[in-house]
Order: sequence, then structure tokens, then C-alpha cells
Amino acid sequence: MRCFLLLLFLCLPAKSASGLALSPNGKMAAAVNPDSGSISFISLPGFKLLKEVPVGKGPRSVAFTADSRFVVTANRDSADVSVVDVSSYEEIARIRVGRMPTGIAVDGARVYVSLFAQSEIAVIDLDKKKVRSRIAVESFPAGLSVGPSGSRSLFVVHFRSGRVSWIDMQSGEVRSVADAGPSAGLAETLFWSEDYKRFYLPRTAFNNENPALTFDSTIFPIVDALRLEPFGIVGSERLHLAMLGRPVNRPYASVVDGARGVLYISHSGSNDVTAINLQTGLQLARRVVGANPAGIALTADGSRLLVNNILDGTLSILQTPGLTVAAVVPLTRLPLAKKLLQGKKLFHSSASPRLTRDRWISCATCHPGGGADGRTWAGFPDGARNTPLLFGAAKTLPAHWSGGLDELHDVELTIRVIQVGMGLSPSKETNPLGRKFAGTSRDLDALVAYLESLEAPAPPPASETAAKGKKIFDRLDCARCHRSPFYSDAQNHDVGTGGEFDTPSLLSLWFSAPYLHDGSAATLMDVFSRGAPHEVAAVERPDLRSYLFSF
Repeated sequence: MRCFLLLLFLCLPAKSASGLALSPNGKMAAAVNPDSGSISFISLPGFKLLKEVPVGKGPRSVAFTADSRFVVTANRDSADVSVVDVSSYEEIARIRVGRMPTGIAVDGARVYVSLFAQSEIAVIDLDKKKVRSRIAVESFPAGLSVGPSGSRSLFVVHFRSGRVSWIDMQSGEVRSVADAGPSAGLAETLFWSEDYKRFYLPRTAFNNENPALTFDSTIFPIVDALRLEPFGIVGSERLHLAMLGRPVNRPYASVVDGARGVLYISHSGSNDVTAINLQTGLQLARRVVGANPAGIALTADGSRLLVNNILDGTLSILQTPGLTVAAVVPLTRLPLAKKLLQGKKLFHSSASPRLTRDRWISCATCHPGGGADGRTWAGFPDGARNTPLLFGAAKTLPAHWSGGLDELHDVELTIRVIQVGMGLSPSKETNPLGRKFAGTSRDLDALVAYLESLEAPAPPPASETAAKGKKIFDRLDCARCHRSPFYSDAQNHDVGTGGEFDTPSLLSLWFSAPYLHDGSAATLMDVFSRGAPHEVAAVERPDLRSYLFSF
């Protein structure tokens, strides 16, 4: 019997998602280590670390080729894809693909990579190790999944909108788009069931128009089920995770055990994994794992669930379906300084009552990766507020649209008021302009250290249109308030938008739509057409936008 089970374990198709993949031959798993710039190979079924292999910077997703000979990774921070020979554990090629590669999928000799910052899918010829074509898609493409064998279909989930594009790989055109509704967002992965009747989309829903910013009525962790024919979301099968058990934060990846009818979900914010019975919709089990679990995979026999805890550098091995911990395998030694690593964990976590009530919200919920959720929140006492980016925030103080925070440590008040946490500091100060929070808490100092480390993504290459736009920028004296290198003068101004507001930085402006303090301008073109002092001649607007999107 043991021999039969081992044979079954090795030969059934692998099931995997996102930052963790199982080889089709069942002999190993590969896990990304974003901060280490590496991937780790783990033996199956022995669950031992075989080798850690350096790849590009910030690998986000990983996939095996069908013959299990090669592994490919999407390296978000170095704008390339690594190809690793499994037999030698060597990176044999690194292919430049474009800005912020995020999701990756393999179909035969083709590798598909989502370019988060370019609204494109790069198609790589694996034999020739080069990009052969590009497919234009909607904004912020993230997770990828290849459809049923022979269908020539690729599915792309879009991070901010939660929409899913169905691409015909033969024509290279978008065939259809499934809309998850206006509340959808923070969707990073999607995973097919074995019979391809459903694929599952973990995501966060936003109720940003709620006038009351209460912790449990603004952010909702859910999983949507989508079908292929007719293509779209099956509303009756939506799983509202907060109603099935203890609240969770940032559902990230999922995997299905078709034989048992169980859906497993990792939650990168609350640092846990849940098992859901797909027939009853009820939670079967829940298990706390390591920090920021961003990838899961199920062994072919369904007996073990593997979880990649990327901010611990470990792999949790859980027995199913009860999710008891069988082992924890070290994957990498994280290179971040202790203080910075602690701050990064705090930023991404909702696991402690010091950070939020009932594990509901993390800093990364509204500022994923230091960016923005693309939402305008209605419940602030001084009016609607558009979520700002955090890149360069330490160098453009004061913070917030009103300029009401004179130190980054005032995030302590955000934790207490918005996230309804107990707080990281013992200080009883409630005035952001009062006594300093700096130095009152090691954890708060660590969180601020991480905020100070956040850097804007690399800008696009220089272009002729951007050069023309710079001349317009200079002629209009935009630099009077938007001074290089952070494109802010750190002062409040009344520019005719309803009061005095702190000059926002223009770094990564391509990522920060909508615009203005209340999000009332959906695009930069809307900003340019609002009248003085923003008025720009229609013929000049595309060039100015190109320049503003270049840093």
C-alpha cells in the first residue's frame, strides 16, 4: 500500500499557485525568495532543501516546464525572467521583458509573463530565450493561468480591478473579460480546478464609499468562482471568508483538492491558511503559518499542503485536511537587517491586535507594496481622500493630503484610528503635531524604518514625447511646487480644488490614479482640463502626461 501511495504521489499532475510550484514529475517543489533574489528547490516527498539558486531581483512567481527540466521565474525588481536548469541548479538565461514582471505561466515552449507596469503580456520563446511578441491588456496584469489543454487560452487577473481577461493565444487578442464588480481589488492569483469547470480568485473587496470608516465594514476578504462557459463570475458561489470563521486579511493564493472538494487559501496579511468545503461552503480548518504566506501548492495525492512564508524564508508542510503542521523547512536566510525585516512584517501583517482589531486590516491592504489601492475613501472627517503612494514619503513630510502628520511615526495614529489597533507605542499622545512618537517603541521605529526604505519602481525608458513634455513642464513653472527629485515642495497650497493641500509627490504618477485629494480626476487628462492652474492646451496634454509618467 505504501508503494502504491508513493507511486500515486509521484505521477499525478501537480497542483500549484503563484510563488510556489510543484514539478509535473512530482520530484520537487520550487519556491521564490523575493528578498533574497533566489528560488529554493525542495525534494518531494522528503521535504528537504535541495538547493537555493540565485536569480534576478525580487522574484514574484515561478513555474516548471511540462517536462520538469526547467524552471522560470518572473523577477519584478530586475525586469527580467530567469531560466533555471533543474538538473544542474544553474540559471542558464536571463531574459529582459519589461517593467515589473509579476505573473508567469508556461505552455509548451512558450512562457507568458504579465508586465504589471506596462499593461502587457510578454510572450517568450523558451527555445530561443527571447521575447517573440507582446499582448496589450488592461491595467495592472498580475496572476496568469493557462486554460485546458488544446484550448490555446490564457487567463490574466488584473490587480486593482479584480477583472479577468481571457486571451486567445493563437491570435494574441483578448477574447473576453469577466468583471468582478466595482468593489473588486487586490487580486493577485487565480487557480483552475482539475476539471476546468471553475477557477478561483482570492481577492479583497472594498466598501470605500462607506461614510463610516469602521474596520469591519470597509474591507472584505472573499474568493470568487469563475466559469469558462459562459465566461464570468458565479455570484452564488462567492465565499465571504470573514463569515466562515475567524476574520482573515489579504487572501492571496488558492489551490483545489478536487477529489475531496476542498479549497485551500493562503492569507498573506493574517498569516494563516484556511480549508473550505466547496459543497457546503463551510470552513473545515484554519492554521497559522509563517509571515506573509504568498504561495501554496498541494501534493498530487492531496495529503500535504505546502506554504511559502516569504517574510520568514520558510516552507510550512501541513497535513490535510486538518492542516496540522508536519514540518517547517528553511528556504533562505533573509538578507534584510533585523529592524527592517521586523518593520516589513508589521507593515504586511494583521495578525496582532496591536495592529488591527480582529485581524481585519493591514497597512498593506490600502498600500500594497508601498503603493496605493486606487480607491477614494469617503469616511474621513475632512472629506473624501484618495489613497496616496508611500514612495519617498519620508523625504516629503508632512504627510497626508492635509499635511497634518509631521513625522512618519504618526502612522501610530493611523493604526489606532483607522485600523482600530491597540497601537505599537505606549505613548498616550493623540495629536499628530504633539509630542514625537519616534523612540517610544522599537516596533514603531522598525515600521517607520521600512516605510523609509520604500523606493519608487523604475521609471520607463526616456522617450521623445517625454522630452517634449519636460519643456512644457518647465514653461508652465510646474517645478515651483513640484521640485526634483521628489517633485514636491512639502508645502500646503490652495490650487482651487477645495482648500489647502500638501503638494503631492509626482513619483510613480502612472500608479497613483485617480488624482487630486478627493480622487475626482480619473486621469491626468482630467486634471489638465479642469482649468487654472491645471489647464494645459489639449495638443500638449499627451506629451506632458508622458513626461509626468517618466519618474
